[in-house]
Amino acid sequence: STVDDFDFETILKDIKWLLENVTQYKISKEIGVSQPMVSLLKNGKRQIGKISFELACELTEYSRKVQSTEESERAKSNE
Repeated sequence: STVDDFDFETILKDIKWLLENVTQYKISKEIGVSQPMVSLLKNGKRQIGKISFELACELTEYSRKVQSTEESERAKSNE
C-alpha cells in the first residue's frame, strides 16, 4: 500500500465493507479487538471517525486482505 491509499474516505469505505461482509467474531479474533467494540462500530453506536488510529489501520488492513482474497478466488472461479 502507498500513502495515497490511506485517505480518510478510502479508509472509511474499507472499514464499512469489512463490517458489512465479515462476522463480528471473525473480525475480533483476526485483529484482536473486543467483539463488543466491533458490535458498536457495526451498529453505528461508535463512530468510525472516533476510533484510534491504530484500530483504524488494523481494520483497514484486514479489510483489504479479505477483499483481495475474495477477488483472487473470484478470478480463479472465472478461469
